[in-house]
Amino acid sequence: DYYKVLATVPGNEAYIDPAESGCDLAGQ
Repeated sequence: DYYKVLATVPGNEAYIDPAESGCDLAGQ
């Protein structure tokens, strides 16, 4: 391997709820 994992982010922190993102298309 040429890289090291620096941190692991849980999915619920890596991606916010589309409704909370402020995107009109995702909030529908």
